[in-house]
Amino acid sequence: MLADRMAAPSNYASCVSVIMPAWNAASTIEESISSVRDQDHGDWELLIVDDGSSDATATIVAAAAADARIRLLTHDEPRGPAAARNTAIAAAQGRHIAFLDADDLWLPKKLSCQLAAMETSGAAIVAGGYRRMSSDGSRVGRVIMPPERITLARAKWSNPIGTLTGMIDRAHVGDVLMPSYYYDDYVLWVKLLRAGHTAIGVQVDAARYRIGRRTVSSGKVRRIPDAWQSLRSSHDTSIGTIPAFAWYALRGLRDARRYRPRYQHTESG
Repeated sequence: MLADRMAAPSNYASCVSVIMPAWNAASTIEESISSVRDQDHGDWELLIVDDGSSDATATIVAAAAADARIRLLTHDEPRGPAAARNTAIAAAQGRHIAFLDADDLWLPKKLSCQLAAMETSGAAIVAGGYRRMSSDGSRVGRVIMPPERITLARAKWSNPIGTLTGMIDRAHVGDVLMPSYYYDDYVLWVKLLRAGHTAIGVQVDAARYRIGRRTVSSGKVRRIPDAWQSLRSSHDTSIGTIPAFAWYALRGLRDARRYRPRYQHTESG
């Protein structure tokens, strides 16, 4: 794309800057951090923003920061995932920006596969495959692969990029910020595609998306007005919003039911 070819050289460091918002994530964040440490590509920095947690999230991250590649940033009070991501992005030094939430996981070749694809294709944005899993990790769904070529027309139907698999090359797109919407990642992808940047999908299972409290059906119902506004901002007309919104709502309800934890009932002797 023209926007990619005309991009100016960057002064960013060569590392991948991993952006992780965290709010009351003490039960899962150690596993998420470990999945970054286990990458077979070791040139990364992990910026974790504790978004005003009331649990031990910050304490856990502070201990993990004995690894010099890990940095803890803090908000005094919760400001939401978009604001937390933007705090981390503002401090990021790497040319490449990747996203991982504090309850999701990467598989070990996630970074290396996507960096190789970017180098070969010259794409500004790359996504990968992932599987949904239950909050306790006991159930894992089918692999969800992105299209090999991710277009604006495709993105207007539903989000083709799982944020936990998305990676941006700032040498092409420049500095980015997450829009202030509930569905901030989707709005960002559409914005970048509208600007003419190239996005591709690597056909590799790269991550695990945890279906937990953040995606239960009651939460989806409460956030319906926010989701509607986010989707409207990503479409030229409100007509295109309707199928995207219907898909969002149905998928959320389905996932909340399919991947809820299963508890074993035991009877005492």
